[in-house]
Amino acid sequence: MYFGHNRKRGDGSDLWRCAMSDNSKVGAIVLAAGSSRRMGRNKALLPVAGQPMLARVIDTFRGARVSPIVVVTGHDPDALKSAITNVQFVHNPNHLAGGMLSSIKTGAGSSVRACDAFFLGLADQPFIGRSTLQILLDTWRRTDADVLRPIHRGQHGHPILIATRCIDSILALRDHDQTLNDFVRAKSTNVVDVPVEDSATIQDIDTPADYDAAIKRRASDPSAE
Repeated sequence: MYFGHNRKRGDGSDLWRCAMSDNSKVGAIVLAAGSSRRMGRNKALLPVAGQPMLARVIDTFRGARVSPIVVVTGHDPDALKSAITNVQFVHNPNHLAGGMLSSIKTGAGSSVRACDAFFLGLADQPFIGRSTLQILLDTWRRTDADVLRPIHRGQHGHPILIATRCIDSILALRDHDQTLNDFVRAKSTNVVDVPVEDSATIQDIDTPADYDAAIKRRASDPSAE
C-alpha cells in the first residue's frame, strides 16, 4: 500500500527533533480482519516455519520488544483466538463495509494509546526481519517523526511506525471517503521514508501463488532474518 510522499516542514530543519528515549514505549497493531477471499482459506493461519503465519508476525514484533501487540479481527475471529495466544484481540464488526480504515481505527482505540508510538503491521507479511523493525525504531527515536515508512527499491511497504499523538487525527478521518493515505499525505504530517534492504516489507501474501512463492523464497535463503 502506498502512503503518499515524504513531508518536511519549512526548510526541513525540524525534521530532526529531540532524540526520543530508548525507554519509549512502542506497541503494534496487526491487521487480521480480512476474509482471505483470494486465498480461499484463512491465510493468517497458513503454516509458516511450523506455526501459523499470524503467530510468526507476532513473534517478530515480540522479538523486537514491542508491547502491547494488538490483533484486529474481523472474519472468523474465533479461529484466530484459538490459534494465537498472549496478545490482545480487538474485534472490528464493520470490517466488510468499513475496510482497512475501520480496522486501523479499531486498533488505534485500544491499549496502544498508552504507548509513545505503534507499528501498523499486516498479518500476511511473515518474513519481515527483526532488524528492519529496529532500523525503524532507531530512526523514529532520532527524528520523532509522525510516520515512518520502510522503502525498498523505491517501493513503500509495511510495517509503518506511527506516533500515538497522531491517533486522534486518524480517528477523525471520514469513514465513507477517506483512508489512512489522507492523514499521511496531509501537509501537517511529518513523514520520514526509511530505506531498508528487506524485500519482505513490500511482499504480502494474498493468493495461493503468493504463498507458494514466499515459502520458496524463504527456503532458498533460510538465513534471512
